[in-house]
Amino acid sequence: MPTTIILPTNPVVQVAGSGGTASNNQSTATGGGVPRINRNPVQVCGFVPLEDCNDSECREIVERQCCWTLNVFGDTSVETTTSTYENDITNFTVDIQLYLANPFMSAVVRLQKCTSTFPNQRIWTNVASMTGSTYGTNIAFGSYPQCPSYRGYIVNWGKVLNIHGAGLYRVQISCSFAGTEYCRNSPAFNLREFDCRFADQTVKFDAKLTGQIGSHNVQGAITSLCGFDFVDSIRLPGYFGRELIGEYLQVYNEFQNGVQQQVRNEAIQTFQFFSKLWPKEYHDRLKTYGMMADVLRVSDYNYANSDWNISQLKIKPNGNYAPEYYDKNRVRMSKVTVDFKAGVQNIIKSLCCKIK
Repeated sequence: MPTTIILPTNPVVQVAGSGGTASNNQSTATGGGVPRINRNPVQVCGFVPLEDCNDSECREIVERQCCWTLNVFGDTSVETTTSTYENDITNFTVDIQLYLANPFMSAVVRLQKCTSTFPNQRIWTNVASMTGSTYGTNIAFGSYPQCPSYRGYIVNWGKVLNIHGAGLYRVQISCSFAGTEYCRNSPAFNLREFDCRFADQTVKFDAKLTGQIGSHNVQGAITSLCGFDFVDSIRLPGYFGRELIGEYLQVYNEFQNGVQQQVRNEAIQTFQFFSKLWPKEYHDRLKTYGMMADVLRVSDYNYANSDWNISQLKIKPNGNYAPEYYDKNRVRMSKVTVDFKAGVQNIIKSLCCKIK
């Protein structure tokens, strides 16, 4: 028999007699006490924030809320199911915690397209309920046995472009309980076929995470990614490059007569990343789900970059993440400069040779 749920007036459901943690990524407000379930879908990691459909922040600026848009590109020349230099993906995974108490409930992942735009308002129309592999990778309840309440979709923008064409899109994830619908919306995505001219002045990050990771904005909340790889990518305005050799790690044998023989030499490649002005929520996610990723890759698309070979380059953080805040005229934007080093250090010289 499913556990009985009592809905209080606040947006949290207490689970009677659960006796344990209600979810891997939802903590109680006081850090202890009765485990709770959130009625709203709880986002699982991801570079792109999902917002409560009915949430209204009184300090929100209407112009920015309407017009902040992420660029994504699709590659229609080849059939691909992954993130490539020309083709983008976005991971929308949420924890439907009510599923733990009601395993017969359902959740819908919708693809919506902007059909008309009024001043400071976009009109969205449902174009598809995303299931199966038509638009990417479907994440059904139970897809991850250790996290059975996870539901979502990894959107392959090349597939969306092939079916519905270019335009403004967003993703909506919703579930219903006791006659009430709860949902989250993504920001708008400007989808076009890949073109170097349109991609200029952008940087794309690809990440893979597994295990456990703390929430970027909820103290005490730990997100479980155990038993599967969480993959995601994001394209943002910025510049990545300016390679330099940070240091040479040298190993020598020194003989009694003072002669030194180099045994091994390794050149440490380092790079710098310069962002443009972003909303804070994107910095929060990059500094957590990017900088702490198990695997992080970067691609740069700037015409002005001296290095045109930065394509899915594996990197590791090599310094602090310290944004410069631009809290003027209610803009709420910030930019950051971050040092990275190559994730594969293979510029080496060694006396060791393979034995055939």
